[in-house]
Amino acid sequence: MTAAAVSLAAVACSDDGESAGNVTDLMTVAAYTDGLEFGWIAVSGATGYEVEYASASGAETLRTGEPRIALADLMPDTEYSVRVRSVGENGPGAWIGPVKVRTAAFSVSLTSYNVLATEAKSPWEGRVQAVHDLIRKADHDPDVLCLQECGTNPVLSDMQQLLADEYDVHVVAVSTADPALIFWKRDKFEKTGAGYTNMLLGDPNYTSADFPTSRYAHFVKLREKSSGKEFLVYDIHIKTNGTSTSYQKLRYDCISALCPAARQRASEEGGIPVFILGDFNNYWNTVDNGVISAPAACASFGFVDSPTIARECINLNYKTSSVDLNGFAEPRDNGNYRIDYVFGYSSQPFGVSKYQTVIDFVDKATHRIATPVPSDHHPVNAVFHLSYR
Repeated sequence: MTAAAVSLAAVACSDDGESAGNVTDLMTVAAYTDGLEFGWIAVSGATGYEVEYASASGAETLRTGEPRIALADLMPDTEYSVRVRSVGENGPGAWIGPVKVRTAAFSVSLTSYNVLATEAKSPWEGRVQAVHDLIRKADHDPDVLCLQECGTNPVLSDMQQLLADEYDVHVVAVSTADPALIFWKRDKFEKTGAGYTNMLLGDPNYTSADFPTSRYAHFVKLREKSSGKEFLVYDIHIKTNGTSTSYQKLRYDCISALCPAARQRASEEGGIPVFILGDFNNYWNTVDNGVISAPAACASFGFVDSPTIARECINLNYKTSSVDLNGFAEPRDNGNYRIDYVFGYSSQPFGVSKYQTVIDFVDKATHRIATPVPSDHHPVNAVFHLSYR
């Protein structure tokens, strides 16, 4: 059994002083195909910690000076038993644990992309190849692709034709819904289910005729072929019309209905992971008349905004929408000017190895982007690692 621990600190021991107190609240922070991350509450007086982890192939003990550890070079879809104890100047505390955790079975790269249906802003014919090229960009290349504003021809037919060599596709089933497509790589995944959720159904604040284009969230259930494991992917596009309180409430109501429904469906399918991708038309920090934003609401239901836990973030500090079609990307601080999101939820530990706002800069520039500009949105992508019982 070979493994490595990331950012380990040496622990010195002597015969003087008292034994350290015991570790509490050992928890799994993240699971990856090749690693696991754990954390616990720091023990007062501890000079370090010992971490023992074991699988069917053997056991190892490592030391760290911090109340956390990242185990690397592990095997995918493998159960590990982990326990921890503190170390003091006069010896160790008691072992706490073990906790049993599986590394992720596989990783999946998910992208949300609003490709801009409005011909008046920029004719589709002049940018269709640029849309394709950004999707197939070397450092992007998603496994699952959720598109918005693409359900009418020629956008609908062009996107299916451009991606047909590698992707299968689900076309939305509701004629009044916002045009959307969900693609997945056919060599890695297969569709085992599909449908939609009417996010305003039964809400007394809305009639059945209100917001026919944005009230539906479309989903597919996909099976990863090599492992046989499944997950759900929802694609949404919630109405914009500025920052008026009525539309802020609409976006909040949609997400507040979708999140528990999506989690319930995932539970009924055996507790599988579930993702919500799309154009939320809401900055995270927007609060209007006491109504929080749709992404903030999504997080309140336990869904994780992918960049908040990603090991690596690329181009996070750029607006994802209102892209200058003349060829400029607009930097903004702290990732607060996103309206396009990739959220994930699972009852089992998971990790995000990379998040990126996908931008085709010119000659390593930080503002100028290649023209023709594909859309007034940048794609957003996250690579999730999923573990299962």
